[in-house]
Amino acid sequence: MVRLGVALAVLLASANLQNKNAADAFHNFQPNSLSHVREKVVSQQRRAEPNVQRRVASSSSNPEFNNNNQNGEIIGEAFNAARDSIANAVRDEPDTDEEMIALRQQRVQERTKTYTVTLPLVKSSFIEEKSQVLSMGMSACQVNKGREFEGLELDLDSLEFLKTDAIQEEEGVERLDEVSLSRRITGEFQGLVVSSVTKDGAAWAAGVRPGDIIKSTSATMGSQRWPKSSLEGVRSVLQSRKAVSTSIQFELQRPGEAVDNQFELTLTRPIGLELKESEDGYVEVTGFTDSASTLVQYAVKVGDRVLAVDSSLGDRMWPVSTVEGVISAVTSRLPGQQITFRFERPVDLNTPMSDEPVTIRSRKVTAATGAAPAVEQEELLRRCREVIKRYTVADEPTKEKFVNKYAVPGLVADKVVDALASAGSKVDAVTLSMIMCAYLSCRQPQKAIEVFEAAVGIHASGSDAKATVVIKGKNDVLLAPNVVALDNYTASALLKAHAMNGDLSSVRRVLAALGGRDDSTVDGLKVGSWPGTGPEGSLQPNTMCYNIAISALADSKTENSLYLAMQIFDSMTEPGRNGGVAPSKSLVTYNVIINALTSRRRFEEAIDVFYGMKRVGITPDKFSYTSLVKAIVAMSEGDLEEFFYDMKEQGVSPDPILFNTVIKSLCEQKKIVAAKKVIVQMESSGVAPDSMTYGLLMKGLLDTGNPSAALTLFETACSDRRTVVLTENVYLYTTAISAAAAVADHERALELLARMNGLGISPNLKTMTALVGACLASGMPDLAYDIYKRISKPDGYAMLQGIQALCGFRKVKEAFEILRSKESRAMSGKQRMFAYKSMMESTLERGDYDMARDVFGDILRTGAIPSKAIYESIFETLKLFPSRKNTGGLPPVVHLDKESSSKFQFLLFVLDSIMARNLPCEGPLYSAILSYGSQLGSLPRKLATLMVSARATDIASTKEIVQRSEVEITRVSSSWEELFLRYDELKSQRRGDEPSSLPPVSVRVNSRDMPKVLRSEKSLSYAKRKPRRQEI
Repeated sequence: MVRLGVALAVLLASANLQNKNAADAFHNFQPNSLSHVREKVVSQQRRAEPNVQRRVASSSSNPEFNNNNQNGEIIGEAFNAARDSIANAVRDEPDTDEEMIALRQQRVQERTKTYTVTLPLVKSSFIEEKSQVLSMGMSACQVNKGREFEGLELDLDSLEFLKTDAIQEEEGVERLDEVSLSRRITGEFQGLVVSSVTKDGAAWAAGVRPGDIIKSTSATMGSQRWPKSSLEGVRSVLQSRKAVSTSIQFELQRPGEAVDNQFELTLTRPIGLELKESEDGYVEVTGFTDSASTLVQYAVKVGDRVLAVDSSLGDRMWPVSTVEGVISAVTSRLPGQQITFRFERPVDLNTPMSDEPVTIRSRKVTAATGAAPAVEQEELLRRCREVIKRYTVADEPTKEKFVNKYAVPGLVADKVVDALASAGSKVDAVTLSMIMCAYLSCRQPQKAIEVFEAAVGIHASGSDAKATVVIKGKNDVLLAPNVVALDNYTASALLKAHAMNGDLSSVRRVLAALGGRDDSTVDGLKVGSWPGTGPEGSLQPNTMCYNIAISALADSKTENSLYLAMQIFDSMTEPGRNGGVAPSKSLVTYNVIINALTSRRRFEEAIDVFYGMKRVGITPDKFSYTSLVKAIVAMSEGDLEEFFYDMKEQGVSPDPILFNTVIKSLCEQKKIVAAKKVIVQMESSGVAPDSMTYGLLMKGLLDTGNPSAALTLFETACSDRRTVVLTENVYLYTTAISAAAAVADHERALELLARMNGLGISPNLKTMTALVGACLASGMPDLAYDIYKRISKPDGYAMLQGIQALCGFRKVKEAFEILRSKESRAMSGKQRMFAYKSMMESTLERGDYDMARDVFGDILRTGAIPSKAIYESIFETLKLFPSRKNTGGLPPVVHLDKESSSKFQFLLFVLDSIMARNLPCEGPLYSAILSYGSQLGSLPRKLATLMVSARATDIASTKEIVQRSEVEITRVSSSWEELFLRYDELKSQRRGDEPSSLPPVSVRVNSRDMPKVLRSEKSLSYAKRKPRRQEI
């Protein structure tokens, strides 16, 4: 830079300008920056010499040079001399600007601890054959938001997915410490993390360690790197790159220890901050201007860093690393427009920031005790409202992500309440309503109830009890109660909170308190007297309060909830009438009642309320017709035309939601033809079918046993360029895979899954479960189980299919492990019984009666009662009753051999197990034992005959015999199986033909099974011989 300045000085001295105009012209020639000069000189050098001469000649033709040609020549010579001097200086001088930029980038990279490694790509079979080849030796796992670790890991050498809990510790392999990583990442982090590294692998040698974040990998072709956020993406690039290259690059980041030292502030211009760029690539706060607000001076400290500024369009935060970037973001806003900054407080400059919110204090206040001044309190309330408004979400789909772990509005409300309590401030009605709505958006009704009671000072249940909830801030300062905060908005939020909690008594009690009915009682508690209520009070419950109460009662599933909702509805004033105590009914009121009556299948009453609404002059809207359509479909399918005609008369245009509701109701009643007619009418009305329309019709076809038609409908929509976009969602593809499973076409199901992956649609749990079902239906249990293992968190139905897959290739012990695991608690009782049925069939098919005994015994040990399906599966699998078609209509002949004897013995075991549990033997099992014993003959027939005698004995008559004879009767055996095995040994101990000495048998026979039981017993009775005729 010094040599360049000397060259410029020589240029000025050699020019020897005598003409002021020429001097001014040369001054205009000078560039604004040294880099600009460098660029011009380099470009001039690259051009040919004649071009340079033409430029000089053209410069002399400038009007400013025409006054003195001699001066023009002097300028030309000076320019040429300066050009050569500057070119020589620039050629040898280092580019300090580029060095500064490179240094800054290097420091920013060191700050994020990002590095790049190149690892070998070799096939797993080649590694096994030649152990000297260095493998990658690394695996990765997925981390979702909220520091949630998925249960799968990807081995980057074998490209196999492994369950994390099934991986055993190995010597020489360092694994990820999830607790340590959770401290180094934020709750918003979502990406891939190195889960294990083999110490003798290439990754370890390159410096990769467990816990490093995988940012990007090499592309399939070339040296470019592409970001990666899923294990499937990494697996795909590794598979494809192995065919074209022997190495791959990874960009990784090693996160440091996470410290909660970041905070955000929303400010308005002028900001009042003095900033500078630090050597390590940060923008630091160096001081404050006179225009700095109180919030800035007390929340921001010298040395804090500006990390990001929100964009002028949208809510995204853009990182900044230069002062110019901050200035550009601020100057692009209008005066008074809010700007959000994200600051970071260095740990070495101050202690880490706590979770406590920033409290705005006056400079004259030395302690946070006592109530805040009125001006400061108003400023604090305004600031709290701004913060809550910023994090409040209006649309319902986005609210769902704020439930549970992502309850951001609820967390903001916690901070606001703590700040207000720490200042000893009173809460006004607007702020309290916003706080309660923030809690309700996160499904935290109890917090909304508690903050109402503490802020208003009235018991939130609506009773006459005193308020007990208090909220403490810093230094044990309490949130000051303020009765003025009670209005219709805060009362409506309180009603919503009680409704969300399912506390219908409090809903009715609060509504009564708002109406001034303090002399009444609700569920044994007296209604409280709330200030400003009653006929003469300023606070009167409006229609919205009544609508909330009606909706809460209508949504409840209790027995008398609909009756109470109708009571409140009838107590409201009809529209257009004055003098009523309660507010008048609105359109929303009628819609809520119609929807409640329709959902309870009280269709006639719903239609009556609808026509009553029209009689009082309220025009129905699309929500009214959507609520009513289910009743119309259920009452009469032919009324749909009149229904749509009435909509047209009222000026209501049908939308896809209404048509979908009609189609859904028709499909539920299996009226597929009528549903297709509605779709035709939908298109003729100018309403295009959406994804839900196709999904409902496909599901209706599946439910009516037409899976092929469902697949045809899906493929038709996929082949049409107008509707192909509608099919690109996980719901329709899952339904299509379910249809492929119904036709036992697993190849079609796998092809649909491949198409999903190609479109970037991630399969969900239902998709994978449907795929498992398709493989099971096609007789591919091994493939079904491989797919099941890829499900990280299976539900009860998925576990059932996994058990069925294991039973399909005779791995009943592994199925037992799933059924006895803690995760099997997700299975319902019906699903567990189906699992036992599959295990029972698998064991009996291969003649493993010992395992079958364990399965049946496990059913009884868990406290369950064997279902009818269990018994039927036993009979069918054992083939106790072969079809007579193969024997010409005659009874089949069954020989007594080892196999048939084992079958009969297993049936006796089942009977003994049931009797040991004091459960009655079902009629089908009893008749099966008798019929099979009769067919076998010999000892089985004898035991079947004794079983009939034991059943014929009445318990009461047996007790009478015992009392009369005063002789204790001892049973020869405690079980029928023992009697079968030791009959010759035990028959001498029987007391004649007394049935009481036999093992117990109690049979429960219903009317449907009675004929079968009677036939089986009759087959064991011997016909008496007819006496011979005596000859005379």
